[in-house]
Amino acid sequence: MDNEQEPKPGLMAVPVQVRQIIINILAHTPSDPPSFPSVSQQDYRLLKPGGRYFGSNGIWQRPPINPVLNMMLVNHQLHEEVKFCLEAVPQRYHLDVMNIKTYGLWTTWSISKMPKQQYIETVSCTFRLFEPTPDLDDRFADSVSFQGGCGGPPGGIWAFYALLAGLFEYGPGYCTRNPDKPRFVVGTIVLDFLAPTDGAIHSSVTQPEAMFLQRYMRWQGTRGDRTAEEALAGLLSKYLGILLNLDYDSIRYGRFLWESILDRLVLRSTAKITRRLMLSKSAKLTNLTSSSSTGGGTRSGCWNDAKWLGTGKKWTTSAL
Repeated sequence: MDNEQEPKPGLMAVPVQVRQIIINILAHTPSDPPSFPSVSQQDYRLLKPGGRYFGSNGIWQRPPINPVLNMMLVNHQLHEEVKFCLEAVPQRYHLDVMNIKTYGLWTTWSISKMPKQQYIETVSCTFRLFEPTPDLDDRFADSVSFQGGCGGPPGGIWAFYALLAGLFEYGPGYCTRNPDKPRFVVGTIVLDFLAPTDGAIHSSVTQPEAMFLQRYMRWQGTRGDRTAEEALAGLLSKYLGILLNLDYDSIRYGRFLWESILDRLVLRSTAKITRRLMLSKSAKLTNLTSSSSTGGGTRSGCWNDAKWLGTGKKWTTSAL
């Protein structure tokens, strides 16, 4: 009687070339984010890395997830094979954001390896809209507000801006930046706005339903005839367009995006492109020194901006 046991089926039984393909696929497959905010709220902490882009912007983050970590823990051989494959995979990262009205932006990064250079090929981000529920902790309440600003965008818009600016300043996962290294630059950023799955009406994409029905400024964040994901994508597209238009008031912020995105910024709602901002191409030239809403004239530092633009003009983006 033959006492030899056949090898059990598993990853180590397949050829090494096949395992490398599997590892490459897993390295770029986003980890499953929490299905609802309440099931993981204990994992989130207010993001305050000490930089200028966060502070009280209402961004909450849980520890990043490594899609290939479990594979690396199987045995020593597989650990070395995963490390070998990760050396060659492009620097692509994924971010999931649960946008909970007035309760902040809850982020989950999928990171298979930390970047070894300042250029990142692609960052994809999914936005999921949720109505706040009574079982959420009070520490999240009112951490984001869209009630308007002093002549500028609503405060909640700056939370979305901080997601982008923090990526360029600190890298994926918003780790502490090495002051000896330059900022990160990204080739392509894709923002996907997914259809809500919580069953709420979402008459507004910025205010909870009860608050929305009580306020007199019901137009702000109103969904109208659009789906909720289309309305949210349209709202962010509007303000991103203003920033990237590089007018008198927005050039300080838009310039940072222009310097950090090498190719394009794409906004999609349910896989349909809402807007594509081509930052690698110029669409038209207009005059930089337009009058300001606070009195006009040439503001301090405007000539530095003009010097950056080369000719005292500004680039504006084209939209589909």
